Amino acid sequence: MPRACLAGATVSANAVKKAVEEALMPKHVAIIMDGNGKWARDRKLVVGDGFRADGSGLNDEIYRKLHTNRCQGAYNKLETKSKLPVSLQSSISWAEETSKCNKGMNLVMAANYSGRDNVVQATKRITAKVEGGILRATDIDEVMFEQELMTNAVEFPNPDLLIRTSGDLTISGFLLWQLAYTEFYFADKLFPDFGEDDLLQALASYGCRQRRYSHRKN
Repeated sequence: MPRACLAGATVSANAVKKAVEEALMPKHVAIIMDGNGKWARDRKLVVGDGFRADGSGLNDEIYRKLHTNRCQGAYNKLETKSKLPVSLQSSISWAEETSKCNKGMNLVMAANYSGRDNVVQATKRITAKVEGGILRATDIDEVMFEQELMTNAVEFPNPDLLIRTSGDLTISGFLLWQLAYTEFYFADKLFPDFGEDDLLQALASYGCRQRRYSHRKN
C-alpha cells in the first residue's frame, strides 16, 4: 500500500507527484471526457469548439507521454474508421503516426460506443455458436464471454480506474461489463479544464484505496 495518501485540490502538485510515485498505480485508466459542450456554451461558443478546446494541455501531455504499440478503435479494427467523422479519423491517424515507433502503452479510443449494445452483440454471437452446435450452454463462462466483447484484443480489458469529468456521477453505459471491479473517480471540472495536476490527483486517490474483489481478480 502507498506510504502517502492525499486528496483535495489544496495539495501541492509536487506533493501529489510524490504520492503518485509511491502509490500502487493502475495499469489501465479509462476516462469519460465529459463537459466539452458545456464549456463551449459557457463561453458563448459553438459546441464544436468545446471538443476542439484543450485549455489544460492534458491531451498534449497524454500524447507526449504516450508510448504505444498500437492505437485501437472501439471496434478493434481501424478499417471501420470510414464510419467516423473526418475530424475524428484525422485525430486517430495522427495518434497512430505519432506513436507508431513507441511501445509500452496502448491508447484505446471508444467512439460511438454503447456498453449495452456491446453485451447484446456478444450474447448474439455466443447464441449463434450454441445454435450451430459449436458450443454447449454449459461451456459458457465469464472468460468466454469476455472474448466476444470489443475489448478482447486489449492487454488490460478491464480498467483499474475510471475518471469522469464534469461532475456527473454516472458511467452513462460505458464499459458496463468491464467496470465490475473498477475504482471510480469523479471530477467536477469540465474536461477542457481538466489538467495534468487533476490527473495526478486522481492517480493519487487510486493509490490510497484498498481494492476488494469478490470471487475473482482481473
